[in-house]
Order: sequence, then C-alpha cells, then structure tokens
Amino acid sequence: MLQTLEAVITQSGWVKFNELFTLDHSVKAYVTILPNTTDESPESSSGQNLLQLLESAPFGESDSMEKHIQTNRNAWND
Repeated sequence: MLQTLEAVITQSGWVKFNELFTLDHSVKAYVTILPNTTDESPESSSGQNLLQLLESAPFGESDSMEKHIQTNRNAWND
C-alpha cells in the first residue's frame, strides 16, 4: 500500500516529518523534492484537520448533491 507523508528536508539533509507515524518494519521509500514555498513550517496536524473536516462535513448527503447537480444540468437546456 502506498502512503504519502509530508516532510521538510533541512539544508543538512535531515528529514522532519510533519506528523508522527509508526512502521511495523523497514520499508523502501522514494523522496520527491518539491519547489520551494514561502511556508517553511507547515501545520503539523494538517492531515488530522482534513480528516476531521471530511468526517464533519455533509459529504454523505448524496441525494441532495445529485439534485443540485441535476438542477444545474437542466438550467443549460434553454
């Protein structure tokens, strides 16, 4: 299973992960260096905040969303 973890690599090569995680055994990993950004210290709980948002938001109301989508589609049939 692939898993993406956000981290910051310091100038000296140390990797600082933004969130704590554990592994059952050693694993192989690939590192992708992203373009420089102005935010040097991202919020450490950003992943947890996203999960909380997804659990609290009304994304499960598929009937309501489907009606809204259909209304918008029908509006184009002038």
